[in-house]
Amino acid sequence: LSARQAVDGAGSARRVVSSLLIVYSLIYPVVVWADGFRYPRMPTFGVPCPTVILTIGLLLTARGGIPPLLAIVPVLWGFIGGSAAVLLDVPTDYVLLAGGALLTFAVLTRRGQDGGPSPRNSRRSQP
Repeated sequence: LSARQAVDGAGSARRVVSSLLIVYSLIYPVVVWADGFRYPRMPTFGVPCPTVILTIGLLLTARGGIPPLLAIVPVLWGFIGGSAAVLLDVPTDYVLLAGGALLTFAVLTRRGQDGGPSPRNSRRSQP
């Protein structure tokens, strides 16, 4: 993200969702513990799921377009980890599916804003 891509203004729906994802990623060990996992078998910080949820939340705070290359790994892991959560019945990781879908939507809809490439911006007008 460039220096000109500031954080979205407080109160926007995108800001609220990104804040919820960030907070969820930080309390992830508590949520997992409440779901019945106990240390040392419980996942904590540093494992992919809370790290990806935090990354998605941070990327969603950016105003303007999110560079697609930056979103590839979080989106892929959101869908891979989210599908595993559904198949293995791990409710604490269902957020990964939602986060992956939100980030995909944000990349596709925000692309081209602030001068980035988009189908509308890439065509030169014919004289």
